Order: sequence, then C-alpha cells, then structure tokens
Amino acid sequence: MDLRDVIPRTSKRKDYGRYSVDCCPFHEDSHPSFIIWTTRWECKAGCGKGTISDYLKRTGQSVPTIEYERPKPRAQPKEALPQSLGLDYHLRMGKEEREWYHWRGLTDETINKYELGYGPPPGSKVGRFSIPVYESGRLVNVRFRRDDRCPECASRATKEIDKEHFSCDYCEHQWQVHPSKYMGIAQHNDARLYNAECLKGARRVFICEGEIDALSLVQRGYSAVSSTSGAGTFLLSWTVHFLHAALLYLCYDSDEPGRKGAEAIREAIPKARIISMPEKDINKYFLSHSTEEFEQLVREADRNPENEMKLRVATLNGSLIGETY
Repeated sequence: MDLRDVIPRTSKRKDYGRYSVDCCPFHEDSHPSFIIWTTRWECKAGCGKGTISDYLKRTGQSVPTIEYERPKPRAQPKEALPQSLGLDYHLRMGKEEREWYHWRGLTDETINKYELGYGPPPGSKVGRFSIPVYESGRLVNVRFRRDDRCPECASRATKEIDKEHFSCDYCEHQWQVHPSKYMGIAQHNDARLYNAECLKGARRVFICEGEIDALSLVQRGYSAVSSTSGAGTFLLSWTVHFLHAALLYLCYDSDEPGRKGAEAIREAIPKARIISMPEKDINKYFLSHSTEEFEQLVREADRNPENEMKLRVATLNGSLIGETY
C-alpha cells in the first residue's frame, strides 16, 4: 500500500519521485507543508508524523492488516569512514596552507570551526586542501580541492596556477596530471548538501555553487549551503529543506555552468531569486567588496523583473514550494 494513494490529493500536491508535498489534512495549510513518502508522513508545521496506520487511526479509518516486504539492506562501503579524518587533515595543515585560506578571505575562526585542512586524499601522495562534509554531526565525506600554488614561479602574488596562462612548465605539468579541481573519497562521494545544519529555523537562505563560496557567506552571518558536486547537481529531494525559508537566493558563478545551474534550481524552487554576480563567484566578490555592497545585490535581486515574473507564474500555477515573501 502506497500512502500517497491513501491520502486525498489536493490541487497543490507536487510529486518529487520518492515523496510528495501537499497541504496538511490536519490544519489550515495554505502553503504545502505535508511530506508524504510511500509508508510514512510528516507535517513540517508541527502536526506530527507517522506511518500509514497512524494516519488511518488519526482520520478514524479502519487499519487493514498489511504485510510489508522487508527492505533490502543498503550496500555498505567496504571501509567505514574514520570520524576523525576531517580533524586529522585540519591538525596537520601547515602555516602556508592556512595562509592560502586567508588569501581566499576565510578567517581563522571559520577555518577552525569547519575543520578546513590540507593533505593527500586516501590513496594519493599529492596534497590538496580539504573540506570535511558533515550530516547531523557525522562525517560523510571529505572534499579535496586541487592545490594550484606554484613553487617555481611568482608571476602572480598568490602563486596560483592560471589554466589560461601557464607561467612555467611546472604549472602546465600540474594541470595535466591533476585536471580535477575537486574530488572526494571513493564510495563516500555522493552529492550532499553542504552545511545543511544551518537551515533549521533560517528565514533567509543562500544557495551557493561551492563550499568555499558558502563559507564566505556563513562567516558574514548568512545561512548558506552548497552542493558538494558543483553547479550541475541539485537533487529534487533537497527542496524539502527550503520549505520554510521565506527568502531564498541563488549565488551561483557568473559563468555559463553557473547560470544554467541557478536556472535549474529556480525551476525546482520557483520562489528562489537569482543574484547577478559582478565577479566570477561569491568568494572572489568578497575579496574586494563589503557586506553592505552585497546587500545591495540582494535588493537588486528582489527588484529584478525576471525574478518577480517567475515567482508570480509559479504562484498562479500552484507550483510554489514553501512560503512566499
């Protein structure tokens, strides 16, 4: 028995593969807050949660005898991920690597709180900058950012490789040998929503393209998250995290992949407003702009006719996810 077939469907129901979002049958619900899976339900507005039997009992219906097929156990990784791994990379990081994070505009408080570090990924001998990924306090992956610093040439103040203008043979060799900018730990590298813990109770939320972009906003007091798999990955199942965000903004890179990624999210969450970035990404923006200037970009996004049009069309079509402004 599929619970989605049992609960009466309203005109506002939206289906997202393994779950659906609809108006709660237990309270006046003008904005859908009732999540329905195949065998369980939950009201995000506080009416409770339960199984098919709980729903039938609560609505005064008889509870049939149902035999459920035992779910197949999910394949486990060959090796469990050591929970201290992120902290280990953080503690082994040297002074020069910490200065790289400083160059990216991150403070020691942010570096320490989020356990940013440095070291070779498992199975590699080449050092990379590490970003641990936690879910509900548990380490689920470590993301590794390629080390683009060049020890041979100092043509740029940061000594970071420029893929469009290689300054020396070492730069070009590093790019060819290590083409992937980001990588994760094998068997743990599923797409995740980075820093999702900040969303609890947040009314104004920013979705960024990368983890360092999100941290650039977080250390300025914003609630910010990102996908761990780049601009092209945003899972529909993540939309439930943004149901009660009254204000939702997309801070993706200004290049073509970033623009397409932001548009894809707005299709999934029509209330999201795209912020037009004058710099390539939010991290680089804050290297030369203030929080007050960023707030001006936010206000411009609020007034952007295209954002407003998308919001109105979504509202008229009944496809708006969560609250309006």
